Amino acid sequence: MALNLRTTLYGFGSYFNDSQSYNDIDLLIVHDSIDRKSCLNAISLKKHIAQEIRFADISILSKSAELEFDFIMKSKATFIFEFEGEYRKSMFSEISKAVLFFKNINRVSGTF
Repeated sequence: MALNLRTTLYGFGSYFNDSQSYNDIDLLIVHDSIDRKSCLNAISLKKHIAQEIRFADISILSKSAELEFDFIMKSKATFIFEFEGEYRKSMFSEISKAVLFFKNINRVSGTF
């Protein structure tokens, strides 16, 4: 049976709420399972984000751990990006745009 690798990226904290200032960019990576391949995929994404986004503070949870802790709801996390399969560095430009786009939208709408 093939493992379905679905990985979702969320943002939370001051960068993603109505705060006018922030010290870091809090991100959460949620991956499908505790299977080795799923974990390594999430770690690969985390390493690349950490290299490319200054001040990124990145957490990783499996889908089952996120459901247990209800972290997305409790932290009022915002959906950023989702993909299936293995993470590829070529995906990063879309991730980066989504993170920056979020803050720019809030500035334009007056909620920043």
